[in-house]
Amino acid sequence: MTPREFYILLEEEQEFKLDQLEMQALQAFMNEKAARIEKLKLKDIYERPTNAQLVAPQKTEDEIREAQLRRQRENDALLGRIQVHKNT
Repeated sequence: MTPREFYILLEEEQEFKLDQLEMQALQAFMNEKAARIEKLKLKDIYERPTNAQLVAPQKTEDEIREAQLRRQRENDALLGRIQVHKNT
């Protein structure tokens, strides 16, 4: 499987899950309508997120570099505390 095919499968899976949530919201709306408790709109129960809401914010190169440097400093500090004793 190529990376592109994998990405397409991930998108399809996400769409499928969103479709399921939308169907559950529709079912809840129909149950509410049948019970006539109060007047609700489908939007009040579930609103499908937009693509902009689904996309996670991307880190900049500076943020990535800073995170790598921070991890390196933490690793160096840990290695500095390790003491090796030689048993003869």
